[in-house]
Amino acid sequence: MNKFLFELGTEEIPAKMIEPALKQLESGFRKLLSESSVQAHGIHLYSSPRRLALLAEDLPHTQPDQQSTIIGPHERAARGHNGELTRAGEGFARQHGIPADQLEMIETDKGRYLGFEQVNPGLPLPAVLASGLGMVIAQIAWPRNMYWREGRFRFVRPIRWLVALWNGQIVDFEFEGIRSNRRSSGHRFLGAPEVEIPSPDRYVELLRENFVLVDAGQRRAKIERELAELTPGGCTVADDPELLELTCFLNEHPTAVLGQFESSFLKLPREILVTVMRHHQKYFAVIGDSEELQPFFVTVTNSAGDPDGRIRIGHERVLRARLEDAVFFWESDRKTKLEKRVESLARVTFQQELGSYLDKARRLQEICRRLSPDNQTLYQAALLCKTDLTTATVFEISELQGVMGGLYAREEGYPEDIW
Repeated sequence: MNKFLFELGTEEIPAKMIEPALKQLESGFRKLLSESSVQAHGIHLYSSPRRLALLAEDLPHTQPDQQSTIIGPHERAARGHNGELTRAGEGFARQHGIPADQLEMIETDKGRYLGFEQVNPGLPLPAVLASGLGMVIAQIAWPRNMYWREGRFRFVRPIRWLVALWNGQIVDFEFEGIRSNRRSSGHRFLGAPEVEIPSPDRYVELLRENFVLVDAGQRRAKIERELAELTPGGCTVADDPELLELTCFLNEHPTAVLGQFESSFLKLPREILVTVMRHHQKYFAVIGDSEELQPFFVTVTNSAGDPDGRIRIGHERVLRARLEDAVFFWESDRKTKLEKRVESLARVTFQQELGSYLDKARRLQEICRRLSPDNQTLYQAALLCKTDLTTATVFEISELQGVMGGLYAREEGYPEDIW
């Protein structure tokens, strides 16, 4: 049995698009095998921001022989009264190069027809793969595409290399001007620009030596391990599975780095601090035993480490600037009460034919009045719930729309049912 390695090398793919594309690559490959009557047993999927890859094991040398029935003219037109072939029957035999004695009458739903059973020897599986891999690539659907050469073929990012190995032999094919070979690429800064892959068995190992962890599970485990090791005593990293997955697919060789920020920034609401770190910088927040935020963060970098602390210092400088902005927005926004912001919603368009956000707020009030006629708390909350769209904080950090209105309402002393 044989092994086949396929790697599609590209410029950096957006992290959230990698896993769906990898599943499509596997599906397309399985379909290619299935259409050739070959069963796929062990398929391993690999990926990084610059590559999609699969390694298939236990593949046969050739596809099975294909048997088909070739149908010719109807019995009445194929044979005369004496049983001899008519001119139509002889023409059918000549067309297919079949001796007359190998032809037979075949029963079908529409009657008896002249024909024969044909056996097509199975093709070598490398030939099948070479003819179908281009279609497998082309059928990967992306949310957004681009083109980068005159051919105008559209893909998520420019394709830079193709690795296709049947055991130790190259499966030769060309796609969009790129010919398959055995040359992959290491980490953009830490590894070799070209990595020769002698056989599928060496793929994971050789790329690891060039600072590319192609197994997403290994990258994820490395991040989790380093997050746990780096946090100060008595602290843990706030649970954030979505950010963990994002950083896993943002990096080829993820390395965690611990940073700090001034404790004075902890006066900001937790929602602002976490959002600034998470959404803007992809940082993990750090919490203490009492679940309170601590003045630390952990970032995951695409590097081998930070021995001289330059990466840490750079990230601390960037975060400090963002948090200073957040403090300014938080304090300046609070100078204008939410009730005064209501009329400002008239200048914020909701939808051209549906008016402004003030119109929307009034409609929400009317809905609330009809659902609960005497509920003044609900009525007031409906009026205020869009006002934070006029704040500087939401303008800069759009992920906090809706949240900030509640925080400002709490600061202004509104009842908890409202904020």
